[in-house]
Amino acid sequence: MYLDDRWVYVETVPAGVTVVSLPENPERVVINGEVYYRSGSTFYVEKPVVQKPKDAEVAIAPAEYRSVKPPIGAMVDSLPEGAAPKKKNSVTYYRADDVYYLPIHVGEAEKYVVVAKPD
Repeated sequence: MYLDDRWVYVETVPAGVTVVSLPENPERVVINGEVYYRSGSTFYVEKPVVQKPKDAEVAIAPAEYRSVKPPIGAMVDSLPEGAAPKKKNSVTYYRADDVYYLPIHVGEAEKYVVVAKPD
């Protein structure tokens, strides 16, 4: 990510950052009818950019990608750094950056599903 006039490596890109290319080999996932690209625990949506070069008759449409918070229904393998447990009605959720995760077991592995804020 470009930060303070230099390129820096970040493992998880904060929501709201726009990038011109995705990390290598992102996973394409469809959640609630919307296409997302996931790399690690970061989710991106495509944000088309239409521009017409001065000497071209047809506009070209390169893509940019905007990082977003994990959508409700997304499943992730691990919690983001700083996730804190929150207990509600005897169920333990984890909260990070205002996103709530519910631990589930898939076979032998523990995974986390993004859920709506518990009432």
